[in-house]
Amino acid sequence: MSLGHVKCNIDTAFSSSNNHTRIDICIRDADGVFVLAKAVSFPNVYQVEVREAFGLFEALQWLSDMSFDNVDFEIESKVTCDAFHSRRENNFEFGHIITSCRSLFSAFFTTLGWNSQDDMQMRLLMHLHDILHFYLVPLLIFISQFVLHLLL
Repeated sequence: MSLGHVKCNIDTAFSSSNNHTRIDICIRDADGVFVLAKAVSFPNVYQVEVREAFGLFEALQWLSDMSFDNVDFEIESKVTCDAFHSRRENNFEFGHIITSCRSLFSAFFTTLGWNSQDDMQMRLLMHLHDILHFYLVPLLIFISQFVLHLLL
């Protein structure tokens, strides 16, 4: 990664029992220091290739909206990375998402690569998101409703 660039790691997960997909995006500077993160959940469970393509699209959209331009993207899916760099047509959902990713990417960014190694910081971010989303938020809602009930 060159000076002035940030690194964007993208990971996706799903929950069959909750019927939702989650995208986690983590931005770090050239020294590996945390800069920003975003987690997005939406209904439905998708095939892994579609989830990874959605993750890439979400990251591209988010960072272009914030006017980032010196971003090195790393994704865990070799299939998604290969499809992104290929010019073969794919008329299925995956192919349409990849085409949208290419359009966004060419307008704002320069580097997309495949990371074959697990990123420990990204895994930690996902774990913390799970704790916050599934345990802490419902607990805080319960406590606030309980206190409100006591006050009324």
